[in-house]
Amino acid sequence: VSYVAWLMPVGLFALIIVVFVVALHADRRAAAVVAVAALVWAVAFVLKEQRGLAVLGWLVPTLVLVSAFGGWSLGTTRRRRDEAERRAADLEVQATQVRQRERQVLARELHDVVAHGLTLISMQATVMRIATQPDQLEAARAAIERSSRESLEELKRLLQVLRASDVITDDSAA
Repeated sequence: VSYVAWLMPVGLFALIIVVFVVALHADRRAAAVVAVAALVWAVAFVLKEQRGLAVLGWLVPTLVLVSAFGGWSLGTTRRRRDEAERRAADLEVQATQVRQRERQVLARELHDVVAHGLTLISMQATVMRIATQPDQLEAARAAIERSSRESLEELKRLLQVLRASDVITDDSAA
């Protein structure tokens, strides 16, 4: 009888732990099966022993339900946290892709501005090399000056846009 009296609390404790762990995971059906098994085990034990029926009649179901609810609550919280972390990682990937596209668009625009200005300067330098008239030389020199200033201003404007839009960050500047 003392062995059986010792077995009841140990078995009940083990079942409560099992219910808690099963409820902690996503499979609610398994938790329900374990909870029903715990109740059947407790009822069979009580009917066999015929002692403590009143105490076990409310204690076992209460403990099983509390452990199942605690496991379910912790499992739900963990699953929600994991889902939030997955969404945050997805948003970070999307933000990185958007920044990369912005960089590509701005790099193309920078290329266009610089290429256009250098092309004009190169053409006017060729005119200066082959021109024989002083007014042609002056017009080419003025065009080179104007093109270089406009290209520098456009380059400054684009760099200000880059800095203001936070496209250039510490890690991307490297």
